[in-house]
Amino acid sequence: MTNQVSNTLNKYDLLKKPPSDLTSYIKTQEDIYTDIITTPMFNDEDINIEKWGIDFFHQETKDELSWVVAISLMNLVNKCGYQISHLIDNEDLKNIIVNQENMCLGKSSITMKSLLTGELSNIELVIEDD
Repeated sequence: MTNQVSNTLNKYDLLKKPPSDLTSYIKTQEDIYTDIITTPMFNDEDINIEKWGIDFFHQETKDELSWVVAISLMNLVNKCGYQISHLIDNEDLKNIIVNQENMCLGKSSITMKSLLTGELSNIELVIEDD
């Protein structure tokens, strides 16, 4: 039995500005993401980010939690057609969201992580027809 994933990427001609009441939600998600990724880990100690009620013990769990937040914002772009990258200050999260916005607009782009600095960057691919 194979596991099939449906194509759930929505394509838009233009992304729309989110309503003002959604801006607070987006900024809160960014704050959670930033707090997760900036919390230092020392030899798999139990970490508690009391402000958000988040506990984790392993680096892998920390990475997975940050991706859950990123995915929630990616789905906001994909399912609702909102352009939200201009609201996000965290550069890594912004690059992830810009990539999602590009995909929803039918643009080819990839997000790469620098091996030297660990920073994410977005590269838009231009594909020309012959």
